[in-house]
Amino acid sequence: MSGRYEVDGYTAELDDDFRVVYRNPRGKKLQQVPDRLADTEGVRRLYRLRRALTKHRRDARVQAEAWATAGTRVPLALAESDAVWREALDDAGVDLAAGLPASDADEDEAALIARTYLHPDGHTMTLLMKAAPFAHHWDALLASREEWELTDTFTTGIRAPGDAGNSELPFPERLMVAYPGQEQEALEATYAFGWSLWGSPSLYKSILDNDLENLAATAPRFLPAFLDELADMCLKEGGKHKEYATGYFTRARNAEREHHTKPDERWLDARYATFADHGALASGAVRARAKELAPRGAVVSPDQLRRFRDVLVRRVHTPHDLYPGMAADLRKVARAAGASPESEVAALLGDIVPKIGLCAGNVNKFWVDALKGKALELLVERRPETVHDVLRLIPDDANSAEDWLSLLRGGLLVASPTDRRHSLWSTYDQAGCSLPVSSTSASAPRTQ
Repeated sequence: MSGRYEVDGYTAELDDDFRVVYRNPRGKKLQQVPDRLADTEGVRRLYRLRRALTKHRRDARVQAEAWATAGTRVPLALAESDAVWREALDDAGVDLAAGLPASDADEDEAALIARTYLHPDGHTMTLLMKAAPFAHHWDALLASREEWELTDTFTTGIRAPGDAGNSELPFPERLMVAYPGQEQEALEATYAFGWSLWGSPSLYKSILDNDLENLAATAPRFLPAFLDELADMCLKEGGKHKEYATGYFTRARNAEREHHTKPDERWLDARYATFADHGALASGAVRARAKELAPRGAVVSPDQLRRFRDVLVRRVHTPHDLYPGMAADLRKVARAAGASPESEVAALLGDIVPKIGLCAGNVNKFWVDALKGKALELLVERRPETVHDVLRLIPDDANSAEDWLSLLRGGLLVASPTDRRHSLWSTYDQAGCSLPVSSTSASAPRTQ
């Protein structure tokens, strides 16, 4: 055993399986932490050590199995540097090379670098990292917060996983890149939040929100990046966390505006599109984006307009994803881009109608707004089959009849050519339905 901590004869220590074991003054193992050791720095220190060693052993076993499957030769120096690696490599049957294996990496920086650390309790841990400018920041953090001192480094000659075709850095390295000259502060902030070489924060919303509040008070410039990372983690987790992802994404955008952060526009629109695809984009976030793009007097590029409309389309998965101001938002951005607002709304309808059809009822406010101009006429010109979509909405009950008739009176049939109106009314009559005179007088064909 190692890592022993004692108060008044009561001890806490790590056993060979990295479990924290408590004993009373007579040496008897206790089932729970004694009061004298509860909430002490010594016990917290043991649990930090336990987290590091447990994660290291788990990662070593997974990596050794992958190397064994791939037939990768590994330098003997890795096994000799660390008992955890020795056990994992032996158990997996990895072929060990006495010298440095020939590198299969195209460039030296693509190979994994082994970094060996020593803990005051006598534990040795060798971590494999990509050659990057952030390693010395991790060294400083591990020494100051976890008591791990760097003692050795050597090249493994093994290609770093994910190098081929994937250059995206993980978090918090992305944060350090975004704040040159503040790398150590960024890393300290992520560590305080729960990120480390051993893992990332647990997705308990109450804890995360408390940590975000602390971050907003101590390092607000980093807040948008943290919120974005949490949004991605929750989106990947799925289930109930998808709702959290929606909230964190919206908060990230609000934090950018509050702290006057100006992210790359294409990157930002790509994030809107991603969350729209997953049904995790709130209408409030879209409305705020429209306001951000097109304040009074602003000029929007055609590409920005196209990307904004694309987000609106991708956000609609069911009729309930439509919101009352959706057409108004698109018209606003279109005017700022010098484009035809009605043509843009028609293009929007042309993309969403095939997915969800024409609707009434609870989402009728959207349709009233979208169809009040010339958008419907333009849509019918581009997509003639639209006129038939209304007939598919023939109501089955009196409750929806008024909404449906309102949609007809909105001009759908008026917008279609005379011969098409004759055909539609014939189909409509065959359905056994009738319209009030006020509804038919302007649009129904005259009969002889």
